[in-house]
Amino acid sequence: LLYVSDMGTNRIFKIDPEKNYEVSVFLESKELRSPNGLKFNPKTKQLMIVTWEGGEILEIDRSGKIHALKKGLKGLDGLDYDLRGNLYVSSFEKGEIYSIPMYGRGTIATFLSGLTTPADISFDRDRDEVLIPSFDGNTVTTAPRLPKK
Repeated sequence: LLYVSDMGTNRIFKIDPEKNYEVSVFLESKELRSPNGLKFNPKTKQLMIVTWEGGEILEIDRSGKIHALKKGLKGLDGLDYDLRGNLYVSSFEKGEIYSIPMYGRGTIATFLSGLTTPADISFDRDRDEVLIPSFDGNTVTTAPRLPKK
């Protein structure tokens, strides 16, 4: 299955390739506050969402209930996990990447700052680094993952 966010309508769609790519609404709610990046939590297997308008990190449980894990951020765009369960989140507006241990349940720390419009980030598990495309900067930055603790 493929999940796609629509920031303008506060919807997340599900696309099923086994059903001729049938598109259905997985979730629609004002609580999504402009959902942007999506990623499944590798531990809980629940859908994680970062919101543009709300500046929140959300998790959708198996019953479809929305849980806010973190609040008070700005213009969130992308998210991904490293192999140790650290969640990385990009703030397009603030030019920052945050790291949150314990699969997004730990304390937020600024991992990188001073970036130009960091967008949909990804974690390269082979090279053990965060890949950070710049929407306005026409570049991709890499940063080594958090050190072992």
